[in-house]
Amino acid sequence: MSGVEAFNVRAVLSACRDMETAMAGLYDTLAKLHASVPHMAKLWSKTANEERNHAAQFALALDIGNAAIEAVRVDLSVIERTLNAVNLLREECMTHPPMVQQALETAIAFEEALVDLHADKIPIFVEESHKKLFTAMMAADREHVGRLRRAMAVGPSTPTPTPMPLPRSHRK
Repeated sequence: MSGVEAFNVRAVLSACRDMETAMAGLYDTLAKLHASVPHMAKLWSKTANEERNHAAQFALALDIGNAAIEAVRVDLSVIERTLNAVNLLREECMTHPPMVQQALETAIAFEEALVDLHADKIPIFVEESHKKLFTAMMAADREHVGRLRRAMAVGPSTPTPTPMPLPRSHRK
């Protein structure tokens, strides 16, 4: 692998880790906003932890690096745009808190759009055993979209999110 390709692999994996961390932050925000609906706050927190697990998988991929990963299947710009979208959505949630139903719909749409941006899909592994390892790790927590769908089917039990203070950068 050339130096440029190696840089691209590291840059993409690092951006993916950041994207998963941002998704965890989004779900943490939703957990705080919907604190008055305990089952939703718990679901958002659980989903945030699963996103942190995804970020840890990308950190592992970065650690094993060139020895196990020969290339990536996605361009860095795709990940950067996605990361920006997640950050904008989180900011929007803080300034205009969504109702539970709206948050669920948005989260499901995001998760479905991100299905191919996980640690078992992006890297092209040198050995099949590495691919199997990452596939097994992802299988352990793929169910969070199903949990979000089930929560949407049940419906929220309160219409009002808990207000969050604006970050200092957004105060007038």
